[in-house]
Amino acid sequence: MNSQEDIIEIDNIPMRLRAARNAMGLSQKDFAGLGGVTLNTQHRYESGTLPSIEYLLRIGDAGADWYWILSGQRVSDSISQGEARLVDLFRLLGPTAQGAVFTVLECMVNNTHAPSSSVHDKRQDFTGE
Repeated sequence: MNSQEDIIEIDNIPMRLRAARNAMGLSQKDFAGLGGVTLNTQHRYESGTLPSIEYLLRIGDAGADWYWILSGQRVSDSISQGEARLVDLFRLLGPTAQGAVFTVLECMVNNTHAPSSSVHDKRQDFTGE
């Protein structure tokens, strides 16, 4: 049976936290904002202080892999490479684009077309003159 110290690689948390922040292209200040902490607290987390659960959940909601930050194991390790790539690309999108991806996927799964109000085909504007 693994002890909690075996599961949580404490020494590497600051490195993985920085890596997650850098992968999202955010400054310490911006990442601190996502986590609901001050810049000083963010700096302490990246210097070795263990982050709070609330902070980890907040940055997780923003797209950071909090489980990997704590354990060094990606949740995506249990999914295919294609699925992991899809997740990685999805996380790079903003909220509007993520919503569009969901709409397209739901339409594909349901074998329907996207609502006409959300997609404008410019070919309809051509009058042939």
